[in-house]
Amino acid sequence: MKKYVKYLVAVVLTILVILVGKMSIETSYVNELNENVDVDGLRLLTTDESNAEQHSTYDEEGGWGGRFFHQMDGDYSIVYSGYPDVMDSYKLTDIHIKSVKHSVFDITIGSKADAVYTVMNSNGYKKDKHGPSFHGSSQTNYYFTKGKIGITFYLKEDNIVESILIRLNSTNKNEVVF
Repeated sequence: MKKYVKYLVAVVLTILVILVGKMSIETSYVNELNENVDVDGLRLLTTDESNAEQHSTYDEEGGWGGRFFHQMDGDYSIVYSGYPDVMDSYKLTDIHIKSVKHSVFDITIGSKADAVYTVMNSNGYKKDKHGPSFHGSSQTNYYFTKGKIGITFYLKEDNIVESILIRLNSTNKNEVVF
């Protein structure tokens, strides 16, 4: 009986170590990304309350499953949604960059697609051929992932970055439909 208890304890501890390690890795990915996003000091996973002073420069759009804000000058938009699961408390999960004033890993609007691939690859992101479309568009895009992070670079016909969408992908354990 004691052998089984020791074995069970060892299995449970191993599972806990793996889970904690995985969460720690995801947190380090987001921290690294936050250090390399230049959008008015915004940081992924912050709450809308912590960014409340900036909301005076935004137009809020209603929606299901989140709070959607567009900066009034059109430079970017942001979304607060449930993270790590859609049913959890709202945190900053999406930043959509639309102006040369802002960047991710020093990539900005107007960068060439070749440079995007080189920079993202050197930062540990993997190119994925299945990226989200932009409002149903068939527009060309480069989609990169690292853990739960997805970054889409929408390209114009001349392979120049037109906009950048940074998204933390949440789970949907209860299969909630918004």
